[in-house]
Parts: sequence; C-alpha cells; structure tokens
Amino acid sequence: MRHLASIAAIPLCLFHTAIGTVALTYRVADKQFPITAAIVDNGRKLTLTPDTNPLHATQISQLPVRDINSQQQFMDELNKASFGGMVGAGVGAGIGLLVGCVVGCIPGVLIGAAAGGVIGLANTGGQPMLQAAFDYFTGQP
Repeated sequence: MRHLASIAAIPLCLFHTAIGTVALTYRVADKQFPITAAIVDNGRKLTLTPDTNPLHATQISQLPVRDINSQQQFMDELNKASFGGMVGAGVGAGIGLLVGCVVGCIPGVLIGAAAGGVIGLANTGGQPMLQAAFDYFTGQP
C-alpha cells in the first residue's frame, strides 16, 4: 500500500494516460482539511479518506466581498443583454420600415427600433436584468 498524503492532487490514469486529477483537500467554512489517498490492490484501487481532525486543518482566507450597488448591477446586466437589444432594435427597425411605408418610413423605423430594442433587452436579460433596472430606477441601494 502506498500513501500519497504529501501531494496536492492525484492524477487519474487510463491506459497510463492521465485523464484528470482529484484534489486531496476539501473545505469547510474557512478551513481546509486534507484527504489521505492510498493506492492498494497492485495499483488497481484508490482509497480516499477525508481527515476530519480540526488540528490538521489549515486556515484559508475568505474571498473578498465586493459591495455592488444597484447602478453597477444594472450596468453589468445591461452589458450582458446588449447584444439581444441590438438584434431586437434591428428587427424592430425592419418591421417599422415595412409598416411605416404607409405613414412614413423614418417615424416607423424609429418607433420600431425603440420597441424592438426594449423587447430584445427584456428577453435577453430576463428577470435578473429587469430586477436590476427596477432597483436602479427606484433608488434601491
């Protein structure tokens, strides 16, 4: 039996070719615990045993918490959905051009592009973008 407790990850091999790795640590809250790996049965079986002893745990730093206000959240969601808004504006402008030939091409294109852009943004951004817009325009923090 070979114990591999001193390495950070163990490779998974198939026909002597590494196809992946398994980390030999796991996290609980802000502590990292080791996993002991043992290869038995002439290299055919891998046994992973998690160590739950708090004395063997190492303290890890938490990820920094970023304060996101409603304006920044709205701008992030708007950037994600901007392509859908452009496609919607293009489709709306085309439909407005066709419909507007009866009344006037320029007003039809402008109204169609505006309506298509709003519909495209709402459909692409979905509920997260609509919630971010609501929070931003109602003055939520």
